[in-house]
Amino acid sequence: MHRLCSCLRRRRSQDSLSRKDVATSCPLPQELIDECISYLYDDLNVSRSYPDLKACNLVCRSWSYGAQRFLFREIRNLTSCRYYRLEMSLRTSPAHIRHVHTLVLRGAVDFKSKEFKRICNFTFTHLENVSFTHNFMPPRWEIALQRLFRLPTLRRVHLNYEFFESAAFLPIWLQCSSSIRHLDLNCRNLSSESLHPIQCLSLTPIVLESLRLSGFNIDEWLQHDLFPFDFSRLAVLSVDVHTSVPSWPLMTPALQTIEALDFSSFAHPLADEEAIDLSLFPNLLFLRIKVSVTTKAFDALSTITSSSRLRQIILDIAHSCGDRCDRLDSIVVDLPLPHLPFVGLEKDIITYTCSILSLIHGSTALLR
Repeated sequence: MHRLCSCLRRRRSQDSLSRKDVATSCPLPQELIDECISYLYDDLNVSRSYPDLKACNLVCRSWSYGAQRFLFREIRNLTSCRYYRLEMSLRTSPAHIRHVHTLVLRGAVDFKSKEFKRICNFTFTHLENVSFTHNFMPPRWEIALQRLFRLPTLRRVHLNYEFFESAAFLPIWLQCSSSIRHLDLNCRNLSSESLHPIQCLSLTPIVLESLRLSGFNIDEWLQHDLFPFDFSRLAVLSVDVHTSVPSWPLMTPALQTIEALDFSSFAHPLADEEAIDLSLFPNLLFLRIKVSVTTKAFDALSTITSSSRLRQIILDIAHSCGDRCDRLDSIVVDLPLPHLPFVGLEKDIITYTCSILSLIHGSTALLR
């Protein structure tokens, strides 16, 4: 990058040259310029990369392409005003469309429906990840999402919203892309209508590699014969409320292929689920459990057999189940896994802080 800046200063000092000569006087090839600019992109914290990339985009044409390639790579945190600017930018400069790999659409109170639909209507040639989050599905938005879900380059879909009628949910999956491999559904059906598909939703089977479920009242659709996704090669399964998923007939082939399982033992008023039988997963390597005051986590751990291939167990402990930690510890110690290399404990920062404060207050009370 230092060499690139020095090159730019030399180009600006050549006042006697024409603009064409200045544009071609840089000794660095375009491929190297793009490579240098790529180091400014932080895929772990995209927002931190934006100021530097925007600055590079304004330097000259040779810098502009490399900067725009990453400025449009992940589009997220869109406000109503940004929806308008993004739609106008893609419409006036169609070359930017090929740079978009991730599209995160979130609704707001003043959400612009017109711009949202127009963005979905662009023909994204390299779009791989689509995420949509909204409190509810406004009228005819499902047609716009349907166009996105048909893109042949799509690999990952995240859907988080509530719907009051099946017509706002089922059409989204009409002829969805067979290239989808990762599905994250947090949808809530607030209607009393049936979710039976009325036609074949996909021309070819859509083989999933990972599945995450955390919604309500969509079980009927997930277990229907016309459900567009195939679980036969599923490697990662994450379930929140639907702990009965392993007993579904469509999930039977996946029990032999799942290597990572993440589930919650939290009780929910809308859920009436049994503990997961871990002996059904002969190739399970990674297990993560959110442990609450219920006994589902204990019951699940008790189903682990000596033939299990588990290599890592992560326990996410809730603050309210501190009185059961001793029992949990004894169950983990007695697991018939002599070669289990790692058992980890996980807490989010808020729960951890509350636990520490409780210990401090308890110690202070004892000292008094």
